[in-house]
Amino acid sequence: MTTFEDCRIPEPLPMRKGWPWQCDSEEIIQADLGQSNEVTFSIIVPSYCQGPYIEETIRSILCQDWSSIECIVMDGASTDKTVDILKKYDSRLIWRSEPDNGQTNAINKGLRLCTGDIIAYLNSDDTYEPGVFRLVADYFAAHPEADMVFGNVNHIDPESNIIETLAPGPLDLEEYLCANFYLPQPTVFFRRRVFEEIGFFDDTLNLGMDLDYWLRVVLKFRIDYIPHILANARIYPEAKSSAMRHLYVEERRKILDKFFTSPDVPEDVRAKKDTFYSNIYLHGSYDNLCIGHYRDCLHYLNKSLRTDPRNVARPKNYVLLAKKKLFRKT
Repeated sequence: MTTFEDCRIPEPLPMRKGWPWQCDSEEIIQADLGQSNEVTFSIIVPSYCQGPYIEETIRSILCQDWSSIECIVMDGASTDKTVDILKKYDSRLIWRSEPDNGQTNAINKGLRLCTGDIIAYLNSDDTYEPGVFRLVADYFAAHPEADMVFGNVNHIDPESNIIETLAPGPLDLEEYLCANFYLPQPTVFFRRRVFEEIGFFDDTLNLGMDLDYWLRVVLKFRIDYIPHILANARIYPEAKSSAMRHLYVEERRKILDKFFTSPDVPEDVRAKKDTFYSNIYLHGSYDNLCIGHYRDCLHYLNKSLRTDPRNVARPKNYVLLAKKKLFRKT
């Protein structure tokens, strides 16, 4: 039987104010003790040495106004204060700290443990907005045909100050394949039936595993957009998605190769295959330009030209590139 102490969320760090440091723990406890029939959220948190941020991530999950939450932290044997924080929240978590083969492997390990009806993964430096689980559960209940959802995202700095808010709008598959559409990973939730059909993330991918997974989903399931801010993605130079941005291009190429082997790809999309490849090379050229890798910049620009010369000449691409920020997550 769940006890009062089992449900208690530990006290926040001193001097930390606002969400998710201050939340109505008593209300959450009463909900947990009420044996609710609500659907269960399984949130997987892959982690490695994110001690400055992971407690805020965990609290943004546990402090949701929802009774059935399965928070699974898969830590890759961190050497900072991460394990001490996990021990602090031990009664509210399923967690392991052991060597792994990187982020994708950690996500898949969490998927093997999860039992929830609605599944997501949240990186250990990102956070959810308050009330998100109820919003997502209500949306799924009202739209039984929807299989996966995503929404708007705040980009935040290391101190959790908002840098910008991005509202991508409904998924545009062709723009997504061109790397021109931003589908914010921290805002994604999907039904268990998606995982049961699609399976695990591709652990040969280190950067674009979410792009690959969402493309596998879009060929078989309905993806809806919720026009609300669901999560906060932390932007800083040391973040993997920032520091390794220039390496995305080859993983994107590999993902497109796999995508176009599927017989489920619509013919009108398949007909524009060269344009999609050309555009990811154009993005790769820009990303290398931003960090001074001029040889690689010219290499990918040449590949873009050879793949689809007309695409390189489209003014729209340069408008989008001009808006692109070096530290933006994808």
